[in-house]
Amino acid sequence: MIDALVQHLCENTGLNSDQVRAGLGLVLRLLKSNLGGNFSQVESVLPEAEQLIAAAPQPGAMGGFASALFGGLGGGKLAGLASLVGSAGQAGISESKLVELVQKAAPFLEQNGHGNLAGMLKELV
Repeated sequence: MIDALVQHLCENTGLNSDQVRAGLGLVLRLLKSNLGGNFSQVESVLPEAEQLIAAAPQPGAMGGFASALFGGLGGGKLAGLASLVGSAGQAGISESKLVELVQKAAPFLEQNGHGNLAGMLKELV
């Protein structure tokens, strides 16, 4: 599943496979922090989730700053993705490309019978 998802995202976002994997790892890290013990739902669809998380850039100072800034402005979805901006930048992924990655991953997952995970991703944007 992960290889097909990465290929789909490369073809539809203009990111290379390393960037897509890094972006997915960041998004999965955010989901894991939001879901806690329920992350097993994600791992059942993407068994490689932990590997992607481990390989993703670590949160940087800018991510914390952006999270604090957007969190102070009302938080919610914007604050969650904002916390990834600094780390995404380390992988050469702009904020708009990170949002696009999430937006393109959700329908692909839904079309492949993983609507629950697609719904979790849609909640981020």
